[in-house]
Amino acid sequence: MKTPHSALVAGIRAPTLPGANGKGRIAHRFLILPLLFVASFLPMARADAATSPAITVSTTAHGIKLTLVVPSRIFPANALVRFTVRVHNVSHHTVLTLLGPQCLDNSPSIEVLDDSGNVTSQFPPKADMPPCPIPRGEPLLRGKSVTQQVLAIVNGASVRAVLPVGRRRLAQQVVTPKVAVGGAESVPRTVAIHQLNGNPFAVVTRPATAHGPLYVKDSTYCGAATGGASLSANLTWHRVKGDRVYSGCAGPQQWHGFAGYLNFPVVSIDYSAS
Repeated sequence: MKTPHSALVAGIRAPTLPGANGKGRIAHRFLILPLLFVASFLPMARADAATSPAITVSTTAHGIKLTLVVPSRIFPANALVRFTVRVHNVSHHTVLTLLGPQCLDNSPSIEVLDDSGNVTSQFPPKADMPPCPIPRGEPLLRGKSVTQQVLAIVNGASVRAVLPVGRRRLAQQVVTPKVAVGGAESVPRTVAIHQLNGNPFAVVTRPATAHGPLYVKDSTYCGAATGGASLSANLTWHRVKGDRVYSGCAGPQQWHGFAGYLNFPVVSIDYSAS
């Protein structure tokens, strides 16, 4: 008598049990195959978790739930990273919040902290800062939420999201817990400056594995050609086409900024006519 194929695959001989009609019937007991089937999915689950390293933290204060999503815990020093920040009004009334692009930053903003807990600068050291008006609060209706993508240079050991809530100078801050990102505070590499008809520009070479456009924040002190003085500043991150960055005016006296591609270290623009 041949052993049934299913019993061979299961690794045991299927027992013969008496049936209702008096004849023997075979009960195929697949004991090992189901275990192998289940076990085959376990490594896949671990691999999926390893390839999904995003970290989410949140806090609730002043009627606002503020959530920060960090895409990874490890970045190269001075990497330009895009974070996701969600603002949700969990109160029973409208809350004034500072949302959207501001004079020198986005709100909510990303703060990067060094090993001592000090907030690192997101601006070029020599950049001229324009005067900024007092920001106005925007009403966020109860139950409503807003999600924003915020860029920041990871030039420190941890990050957190910050959102001012309330009226102007009386605003209070909602701050998420810190997330360690394994970064380090260091000075970005300075990019070479070229000249075209007396006007400076920089070429920021795209890394082979980079995706997306080139981002820039810079300020230009103009007036060298005319003897006048004016400031052209765009110190919030903005996209540019191609890999060239141009100053904000012809014949500038000073031009300082940062430029870079997502998830790669930024470079520093440092130009002086004198």
